[in-house]
Amino acid sequence: MAATKYNFDAIDGCRATMSGQSGQFGGLGDGFTTGAGTSAGIFGDLDASAGLSGAVDTATKSAHDELHAAEELLRKVERALDAVQTSVRDAEQSNAKGLTAS
Repeated sequence: MAATKYNFDAIDGCRATMSGQSGQFGGLGDGFTTGAGTSAGIFGDLDASAGLSGAVDTATKSAHDELHAAEELLRKVERALDAVQTSVRDAEQSNAKGLTAS
C-alpha cells in the first residue's frame, strides 16, 4: 500500500485564501443598500423614472444578496478545509500512536 502524503501548507494556504476572499465579498456586499433608496427624481421627469428607479433598487438588492451568498459559500469552504486538515492530522496522530511500543 502506497503512503499518502498531504501537503498541509497547501491546505492551510487555501483555507487562508478563502478566509481573506470571503471578507472581500462581504465588504463589497455591505456597500450595496437593500432598501428602496433610489429616487425616481434622479432620472428626471420621465414617465419611466419610477420604473427605472425600481429596477436600480432590484439590481442593487440582487448584487447585495449575491455578494453575501458568495461570502457565506467561501466561509463554508474555509470550514470544510479546516475540518479536512483536522481530520487528517488526528488520523495521522492516532496511527502514529498505534505504531509505537506501549
